[in-house]
Amino acid sequence: MGVTGPKMLKLAGAIADGVVLNVFVSEGYVKNALDLIDEGAREAGRERPDVGMVPAFSIDADGERAKAAVKPMVAEYVCNLPGLERARRAVGDPFFDRDDVREEVMGPVREATEAEGSASAAEHVPDWVVGELAAAGTADECVARLAEFFDYGLDFVVPSVMGGNVGYGIDAIADGFDLAAD
Repeated sequence: MGVTGPKMLKLAGAIADGVVLNVFVSEGYVKNALDLIDEGAREAGRERPDVGMVPAFSIDADGERAKAAVKPMVAEYVCNLPGLERARRAVGDPFFDRDDVREEVMGPVREATEAEGSASAAEHVPDWVVGELAAAGTADECVARLAEFFDYGLDFVVPSVMGGNVGYGIDAIADGFDLAAD
């Protein structure tokens, strides 16, 4: 099941064979979501299903170009979809409660979207936000970031490739995790 809100996370824990969390979620959201999935599984008398996520993934030898490829989607997905924001807040995503996020990112992105359209909004997404919500950068940066997702307690990731470089990305992940790229 692909789920975001608290009731669906608990239901997924109770009945799903696997759970896929959304793109652009923070570490705090992932940890709270895992707790809800665990709670649902416990109440149903079963083991927690495998849980993964679909992180935005943009890789390039030029790390700045990789980050830039993700910013338009961050602007749209994180700042301009209030339904997803409400669901994430209900789970307890501390990202949305931070002053720096509200003042330096969400406010300017929403203002730019209203005034100039979504294309200009990406200019207001700082690299540190991309770093917290995606796997974007050089090969080494991306492999390290994907490893962090596993450190959160996830069982798998299904990178959502943005910005091209698919073959390069597959090879970098295979090399970084010592996998056969075939």
